Amino acid sequence: MKKLLFLFSILSFTITYAQYAPGNIFFNDGTFSKGLITMTDEGGIKFKKAKDSTVIYYDHSEIEGFDYKGKRLKYVKVYSDEPPRLLNEKIKGKITLYNDDVPAYNFLGTPNTAFGGQPIGSIEVDLFYHFIKMDGEIIPIGIRIKKKHLELFNSCPSLIQKIETKEFKRKHIYDIISYYNEHCGQES
Repeated sequence: MKKLLFLFSILSFTITYAQYAPGNIFFNDGTFSKGLITMTDEGGIKFKKAKDSTVIYYDHSEIEGFDYKGKRLKYVKVYSDEPPRLLNEKIKGKITLYNDDVPAYNFLGTPNTAFGGQPIGSIEVDLFYHFIKMDGEIIPIGIRIKKKHLELFNSCPSLIQKIETKEFKRKHIYDIISYYNEHCGQES
């Protein structure tokens, strides 16, 4: 009986004290609201204006995204036959860079089964599966820029040159997108 009571107290503690964090939610109509947010297993969020306020559930049908624990998460329609995915917006600009919050590879180089693939040896950091939004279109990139993606940057000859001379390696997606956003609007 003591074990049962102990288990019940542990479970009730975790349910009672859900991990709410301060954040903003961004509604589909362009407005936003500040409050406390926690993510749910169903892909939505629970939101309350203040600690003692009523909890409201939101999902992609009502909000476009939210800020949570230092991340800007957006619901993005990647494939037309799937519901929107919750992606982490890393860079916003002419090209917006998103990544899945689940690493494609862990620090040991073991592939995440959600993305498939072969082990690539020892890796020092997590490699995330990336998506870019360019001219209103979402393009899956993967863990690095592939040769087929280079044509997306043809309007920026200086960037293409930096990639070809390996000043930017194709795995340096953040640097490539940042450079494009900062320098490529002026080129003709």
